[in-house]
Amino acid sequence: QADGTDENSIGGGMYLFKSNPVIANCLFTENSAVNGGALYAGESSFSVKDSTFSGNTAALGGGIFADESMLSLLESVFIDNQAQAGGALYSRSAAPLNAVSKVEKCSFSRNKASEKGGALVNWESNIVITDSGFLSNEAHAEGEQTDGGALFNHRSTPRIENSTFYGNSAYNGGAIANWDSSPVIVNCTFSENEAGERGGALLNDKSSPILINSTFRSNSASEGGALFNYAGSPVIANSILWG
Repeated sequence: QADGTDENSIGGGMYLFKSNPVIANCLFTENSAVNGGALYAGESSFSVKDSTFSGNTAALGGGIFADESMLSLLESVFIDNQAQAGGALYSRSAAPLNAVSKVEKCSFSRNKASEKGGALVNWESNIVITDSGFLSNEAHAEGEQTDGGALFNHRSTPRIENSTFYGNSAYNGGAIANWDSSPVIVNCTFSENEAGERGGALLNDKSSPILINSTFRSNSASEGGALFNYAGSPVIANSILWG
């Protein structure tokens, strides 16, 4: 492990720039930095497989900060990481590389953010998430309006398939908060997610998500127990909202 304690530190455990590594069977634990508590990647295309990110901290991207980079995450675990935004992963502006990052068969649990995206932030970035689980992630700070207990999407068009969101929480968007975003969500399950104010499972602010073959069960919020939509045109097909 490595510890980035300087106020301008980037990549507490590993720093990549214009690099294309394959990272496999590694453990990143208790690293810290301003951006990318465990790993920072700038203008890179890299893959991470069968690895664990645990107890890492940063302002942006407690586990990984992918900056204008293409990331492939496979069968990896993110647990107990923390950040202001993107407790486990922060992906920013992949568009200049025309990149689409991929997350497949990964587990995100007990990650925390004090502002947005308890597990993951997509900021003007495209990502495909498949066969993954988001369990008990949270975006919370005393007296603050936090967004996206598991995911926060800003001007992004992620695709999420065959994934589970269980027990995540935030002030708005207990599982996912979408700002100016149009995610496609297929064959996903949202259960027992909670928002203090709006959107127990999903908050859609000026967003138009497409929801297909998905189930929403026992989610809760003051407004919109499962979904809260503002100034958008969501499409919901062959889905179940109950409890």
